[in-house]
Amino acid sequence: MKILKSKTRMRWIRDSLLMIGVLLFIILLFTTWLIRIFSKEIRELNYSVSSIIQTSIDTRLRELENISSQLEINSTSIEISKMKSIQEGETSRYYQLHNQIKSYSMANSLIQKLYVYYPSLEFVVGDKGFFKAKEYYLIENGLRDEGFSKWKSELSGIKKNGFQFRDGNLYYFAKIPYNELVGNTAVIVLQVDSSSLSSILNQSNQGVEGDASAILADGNTLFVLSSEKARALFQSLPENILLSNGMHTWDKYFCATRDSAYGNLRYVTCMERSIQMGIVYRARKVTALVLFLWIFIAIGLSLRAIYVNNQPLEMLMQRIGVEGEQNLLDWDEFKILNHVIDSSRKSKEEQEIQKQKIEAAFLTNIISAELTDNQSIFLMMQQLDIEFLYPEFQLVLWRTKDKEKVEAIEKIKRKYMDGKETPYSIILTRYQEDLLVLYNFDSGVTSEMILKDILSYIKELQNESTTLVAMGGVYDALSDIVRSYLQAEQTLLLHRGETGVFRYKEGFSIERNKTKYNLNLMREFTRVLAEHNYEEADRLADEVIEKYVFNEQRTYVAKSRRYALVNSMIDEITYVEQTNHFFSGEECITKISREKEISGLKEKVHLVLGELKKQYGNSSVFQSKQVSKQALSIIQEEYRNPMIGLYSLSAELGVSNTYLSTNFKEINGVGIVQCINQLRIEKAKELLKNTRMNLKEIAAYVGFSSDISFIRVFKQYENKTPGKYKEDTK
Repeated sequence: MKILKSKTRMRWIRDSLLMIGVLLFIILLFTTWLIRIFSKEIRELNYSVSSIIQTSIDTRLRELENISSQLEINSTSIEISKMKSIQEGETSRYYQLHNQIKSYSMANSLIQKLYVYYPSLEFVVGDKGFFKAKEYYLIENGLRDEGFSKWKSELSGIKKNGFQFRDGNLYYFAKIPYNELVGNTAVIVLQVDSSSLSSILNQSNQGVEGDASAILADGNTLFVLSSEKARALFQSLPENILLSNGMHTWDKYFCATRDSAYGNLRYVTCMERSIQMGIVYRARKVTALVLFLWIFIAIGLSLRAIYVNNQPLEMLMQRIGVEGEQNLLDWDEFKILNHVIDSSRKSKEEQEIQKQKIEAAFLTNIISAELTDNQSIFLMMQQLDIEFLYPEFQLVLWRTKDKEKVEAIEKIKRKYMDGKETPYSIILTRYQEDLLVLYNFDSGVTSEMILKDILSYIKELQNESTTLVAMGGVYDALSDIVRSYLQAEQTLLLHRGETGVFRYKEGFSIERNKTKYNLNLMREFTRVLAEHNYEEADRLADEVIEKYVFNEQRTYVAKSRRYALVNSMIDEITYVEQTNHFFSGEECITKISREKEISGLKEKVHLVLGELKKQYGNSSVFQSKQVSKQALSIIQEEYRNPMIGLYSLSAELGVSNTYLSTNFKEINGVGIVQCINQLRIEKAKELLKNTRMNLKEIAAYVGFSSDISFIRVFKQYENKTPGKYKEDTK
């Protein structure tokens, strides 16, 4: 043991030192990589900022163009431009155009001034009102008329639409030549607010330390700055940077220049490298601090691991019970863990094989004993810990003509067991040199889907010429497993000497055990009546009357059977009377009670069933809700019972599996098995959080038959194993 302790200690020290060295090397590479690529990151960031500025401002300038275009086609403006003189009576038109221009100006913060000048009228309508041209000029220039003539001539001489930079301001001019022969009949003048442009630059630079932006006009003229602090920077930039588009490096700055689509403008952004690189240095310091903290944590974990791993392993090996091994003290913990894992895997495989054998014995017992009693079959399921997840069954019988029949059957079995994930579960057993396959599936799975799978198995096994497969009917009761088998067997007899896959067809007679079969018919009829499934009862009625009642040679037995049929009908009539107070069943009872002939009884039974279906319609929804509510209540109280499931609930409530499964899902939104599993998983999560119980104990406590099925279901619902969930919630 001392040798083992020494080996463990040395291994942990070696691994810890190696891990620390690797991490130090990774940190060194990481910081070097950061410093090298950060210049590229700054360039890309600068380029992105300049792109944002260009997009934001160009979009706003495009909006100004749109406003001008709307004024160009404004009907009021057109009418004014066509006037030959200013008319006092047209004040309403001027006022209307003024309001429209004012609304445009107020809606767009980029507009500082907006007006329309009519040269032929020497009249102005703008956002401040409507005036004669000279009055407007005096108002705008502090009552000074210097430059009035120049202002008029410049506006009258506008030759093309677009943005122009004049007297340190950015304008948008648009001529309106409604009559090309007389020149401009109106000129739209829009002055851009430079303070709004400055705000856009400031917003684009927010969050980027050491960033400055500017808008240049007419070459290298500074028009707008993101801040006054940036003026000295842009005034000192070389002219070749200001006049050319692209990315530039100058002194300690990265600069990006872009042309605007409007007004001979250019956008320039600059970032100071030293400030940006400071972020890298701070990141490296933080990383180094984290590294040192990790080293201390690693040392602590290593010491703890040494302490834990130095615990005596002899007791552990004795508990594992290793047999037939020599020199156990030379084993280290890794060899022990490998041995435990191998043993656990082997144990799981043995459990799976044992489970398959138990299921095979269960199916063989049902078929050989011809069990048709739900209660007996369910009791056997409880004793053998067998559970069916789905409501419907179909039995398939495989027969082979191979000389080596046993080997051929085993080959088919292996193919089934190695098959892909399927929407059904199966039980396999060899019976009288044939292979029986019991399919258990949900109502969404069709017999055609199972047929397709069988055909694919035959093709893969390459024994089409020697295999005969018969498929029995599909049923939703445990008691009908034998019935499905007899149908499959009868189908095999019918196609004796052939090969391929054949399905049972209605109308085949099952000669074997007629008495038991007829009794089952009556039980089935009584059951569907109790479920108020009158369509199914109507379908079974003729067969029950012919084979159960009038096929009996002994008169007293035939009478008692007729009374049994009539009494079951009377019980159902009485029940419908209680649920529907507007229905009187006296006439229906009289009809079926007095009829003694087979044809008459058939007719009366069909009539009564039709009336029951009509009268029961309003209360059937309530009944199905009651059944679903009772099932949910039982599940909530007994979900920890490992044997609770669809079949135990349907037996307890006295309804069929399909009826309960369908109604429960319709009303509650989930299937019965899913509901049970959800409750079990929620309780398991609570136990994982708040207790020290191991997985086996928790699985048994919440109702799972094994920890393997618990882990599988838990992962299905939570997308993680119980162990991972417990670790995450610590």
